[in-house]
Amino acid sequence: MKFKILVLTALFSFPASAQDFQAADHIDIKTCSIGGGSSVASCVEEQVSSCRVQANQRADGYFAERACSDVAFEQADGLLNAFYGRAMQTAEEYERGQGLALGTMHSKYLRDSQRAWIDVRDATCELHVTFPDYNSGRDSVVAECKARVTMRRIEELQFEIGEYLD
Repeated sequence: MKFKILVLTALFSFPASAQDFQAADHIDIKTCSIGGGSSVASCVEEQVSSCRVQANQRADGYFAERACSDVAFEQADGLLNAFYGRAMQTAEEYERGQGLALGTMHSKYLRDSQRAWIDVRDATCELHVTFPDYNSGRDSVVAECKARVTMRRIEELQFEIGEYLD
């Protein structure tokens, strides 16, 4: 019961502006064009940085800033999931067309590649946070890193297998 009271007290002690700040209004990761002129990682960093500036002007720092990184990662992850779904559907259609058992060739390699990549992404972002930013907004730094790395993964998959998806 004491824990619930503490949580509710903390929630209601935030300024109204902090509760009204919506990071999703300041982040639109899909505008970071895959294969475009600028780096998708730079685009993600710019959007998160701009969102954080808005968060600090209109809301209570850390929680609003953290929301910026979280929203960036959620959007990037959604884009990757959509791309991966299309790629998996294409791989399975090819396997069916070739009379292969599903999950024995293209879709297996795609799934194995994605699972290995997730491990690399997570380890890379944990490593990133252990250097200069350890314990200073750690979760926010990891989420922003995951957004950048996820957008680069979409770019990588588009380069490697995108021609087969159109």
